[in-house]
Amino acid sequence: MPIPEETIQRVRDASDIVEVIAESVPNMKRAGKDFKALCPFHQEKTPSFTVSPSKGIFHCFGCGVGGDVFKFVMAVDRCSYPEAIEKLAEKRGIPVPRTAGGGSENAASRDKRRRLLDLLERAAQFYQRNLDASPARDYLHKARKLSPETVEKFRLGWARPELDALLRTALKAGFTEAELIRAGLAVRSQRDGRVLDWFRGRVMFPIFDTKGSVTGFGGRVLEDKGANAPPKYINSSENEVFQKGKLLYGLYQGARAVRDSGEVLLVEGYMDVIACHQAGVETAAAPLGTSLTQEQCQVLKRYAERVTLLFDMDAAGRAAAMRGAELLLDFG
Repeated sequence: MPIPEETIQRVRDASDIVEVIAESVPNMKRAGKDFKALCPFHQEKTPSFTVSPSKGIFHCFGCGVGGDVFKFVMAVDRCSYPEAIEKLAEKRGIPVPRTAGGGSENAASRDKRRRLLDLLERAAQFYQRNLDASPARDYLHKARKLSPETVEKFRLGWARPELDALLRTALKAGFTEAELIRAGLAVRSQRDGRVLDWFRGRVMFPIFDTKGSVTGFGGRVLEDKGANAPPKYINSSENEVFQKGKLLYGLYQGARAVRDSGEVLLVEGYMDVIACHQAGVETAAAPLGTSLTQEQCQVLKRYAERVTLLFDMDAAGRAAAMRGAELLLDFG
């Protein structure tokens, strides 16, 4: 539903265009009444990007891009007009109502979504808190050679091996068993009907959308050998905020590098992405599952002009690379 005009104006009035742009363009310098900087949307040596606080607009005389504060957020974050309004409104604590019919139903749906995202964020924090006193700490720092900064950047964590460690914590915080199951964090046992944590004894990889919200998780066991070994990786079940085929792991962390370079390096898995970022290749991202989807191609097209595929060289990786290349070519 449309956002009311009075809300749009309230968000515009509360969003100082210089402050908003300075978050992405930190080296602006005053030039009379205006501000100037190197344009964030194209490469240049002489600043041609101008911000006018009195008019509430920006304009680049080099590439021609320009507009108001909403246009800037749309260009930087590659988002829609309503999404840009909501991003700025959220930072300023302004509620964004929607007009027209279905109000109570839509409000209830939005409230459920907010609670779901809140639960997932709290779960990520819970897993992070568990990491230091877990065997996963040595696995990440010693076996995988990850720095503390990299572990923090990707908010890696540990799901304790108890049957209901997260469940008990979430219930105390006011969430329900049904909400945990819906979030893909718990399952109901077919044997005795108990609700149990879905992730147990696993290194946890939070999965973010392009806005930075935790939408789901991947979990990896430390020991995956032997006849009775569990699956090496498991993921959250899909729901309204977590749909694997629409997300790319690492794109949130690397969004600025991708935008600046115009290129994405597609690799195969979580650890491939993390290793690339630690090595300074912050344009790396991965599909959640080997095969690239049409929805992921659409996301990539919003962020980058060039995509390089670097999947594993086994038969499955080569086949996935071929399928992905064909799909990307179809999207231009």
